[in-house]
Amino acid sequence: MLRLISQTARVGCSPMRPFSTPFLVMTLAVRGVLSDRSSQLKPASAIQHMDSPSISKPRQFQPAHSFPKTPKPPVRFNLDKLSKLSGWEKVELFRDFVKNHMPLEALAVYERLRVNNIIHQLTYQDHHAMFHLLLANPVVNREPIGEIVGYMIQRNMKPSESFWMSYIHCCSHKWRDMEHTMWAFNQMLDNNIKVSTVTWNDVLNMHAYNQKDLQMLMEGVKIWERMDSQEVAAQPDLETYLCVMDLYGRLARVTDAEGIYQRALNELSDLVHRSRQLTAVSDRQKKKLMAVKVERDMAVRLLNGMLGVYAHSGHVAKGLKLADAILQHGVMNDVDMTSQSTAQSLYSLLLKLCVQSKDLSSALKYMDDAKRRGVRVDAVMVGRLVHVHGFSGDLQGAKQVFDAALTQLQLDKQGNRWQDLHTAYLQAIVVSGDISSANKWFFGEYQQAFPKEKRLLRMVYNLMIEANRDIGNNDVADKIACEMQAAYRVEIPKTVCHKAGTDI
Repeated sequence: MLRLISQTARVGCSPMRPFSTPFLVMTLAVRGVLSDRSSQLKPASAIQHMDSPSISKPRQFQPAHSFPKTPKPPVRFNLDKLSKLSGWEKVELFRDFVKNHMPLEALAVYERLRVNNIIHQLTYQDHHAMFHLLLANPVVNREPIGEIVGYMIQRNMKPSESFWMSYIHCCSHKWRDMEHTMWAFNQMLDNNIKVSTVTWNDVLNMHAYNQKDLQMLMEGVKIWERMDSQEVAAQPDLETYLCVMDLYGRLARVTDAEGIYQRALNELSDLVHRSRQLTAVSDRQKKKLMAVKVERDMAVRLLNGMLGVYAHSGHVAKGLKLADAILQHGVMNDVDMTSQSTAQSLYSLLLKLCVQSKDLSSALKYMDDAKRRGVRVDAVMVGRLVHVHGFSGDLQGAKQVFDAALTQLQLDKQGNRWQDLHTAYLQAIVVSGDISSANKWFFGEYQQAFPKEKRLLRMVYNLMIEANRDIGNNDVADKIACEMQAAYRVEIPKTVCHKAGTDI
């Protein structure tokens, strides 16, 4: 039967168009299966000398080249031909650009819609999507973001809470723009839009950013008092308390800061207690360790905030007493329960208090304690340890710590930490009273340690000018003052500069 079908298939068929039917394909497939089974029973020599023709399975078509699946290409359009499109087509093109995350092209079409006075065809969703697309690069897109927000207010589109939340975060963290931050914040209050805790924190942090503007700090305290009032019924979190403590510390309102600190500790304890009660029995051990880690880390962060208050207000003794009590309580016994950044901030603040109190022995104790607990020593900590050596007149010890830090920390010579560490050693020489050595190191190794295009800190110039004038070394002081004028273009009488032998 199979041989008959095979012969029938060859009759009247062109060699270029092989004859095939579904039944033939099925039969050939069966023959292939039978052939495979018989090959398992017969030796290879017998299979090669079979009288019947060998018919194999039909080969499936496989392309010579396999092309990988590529994602859908973005929208391609020659913007020079934008004028040939109708208004509706421009709107659809704008939406395609926004959908495919193409901000430059979307901005070009948006500007054309505005010029053609057909921008009103865009909906609130269009502006909202465009706004979030531009937020991906807020520094470059600052002007168009402002235009979009202004147009939405002009058209009374009533942006949502999440919209204002994103805009205020951008103004406060990316632009550091107090005016636009408060404008958006007042828009939310005037339109009775609920202000989230995150937005309150952004506004408070913006007021605490300029630490020397007392008026701004006092306005920040007023905002906190409004947030904490019963009328607003906001829900401050631990980040809020940290910011409020910073505001009170800058204003030297230590008692108010201590009240906030105690309130934050109580809420942290309640939060951890509630989280432990909600823990499932199966995950109790794992969740318990996580709760302890969060509690320890936040407790140390709150301690850092309070130590910052004492450092700003000059209450050094109270700060060191509080820190010693908490360290003895065991909050840092397991450093793995605290993040490295939080631990570094703690010991940096302790060393800062030691610099203010000129206490070298306490500084050495805290530095050894940090190393023993596995805290990574950074340039800030080393710089303050170097600085405090100068008050004891131990310049040899300061130089040893300084040289060891240069080799161990592997700092970038272009970075600020490299400059801060050298400045700390210069401060140590100045506070030791050896102004001659300070001048020699300032004009020599200190200035040679930085690239020529990098300006020295204004604080360094003022430090050296004041140190030389205190001992009557006015010629050197005037020379440094003229260097400062060349770097910062500050106004200094020319007679002073000529007296120092410097031409301006």
